[in-house]
Amino acid sequence: MVAEGYEQPYGTTDDEIRRNLVIEGRCADFVGYHRQLNMWLIAESKGSDMRGAEEQLTNTAKGLLAREPGASGRIEYHVYTDRKNYNDLTHSRNGLGGYRQIGGFLGYRDDDENFVFSHIEGTRMQVLMEAG
Repeated sequence: MVAEGYEQPYGTTDDEIRRNLVIEGRCADFVGYHRQLNMWLIAESKGSDMRGAEEQLTNTAKGLLAREPGASGRIEYHVYTDRKNYNDLTHSRNGLGGYRQIGGFLGYRDDDENFVFSHIEGTRMQVLMEAG
């Protein structure tokens, strides 16, 4: 992500990000700002714990928006996972812990079996397969 032009103004480790954004609880692995795009990226690499990924992205977004209120509406959310878990999210009937991905975005089926996209402030969480 740094190679794609993102700088990390709030740190490069979970501890730095948590401290600099004054986050209680778990936070995302990456918070980056792309000057040319004027966009933020909050990203988390996860195995199969999509609920944890959603929580970490949400906690980090709250911390970032408290420090950078102008970032609202200019944040992308990415969850990276390995090939096996990505395939389970895509093809397994139960997904991962009830989570699935449709069209590259994380979500779940509600009690009426309707698909509900996971989101933060109306922005969906994109699911990507880790390289390698």
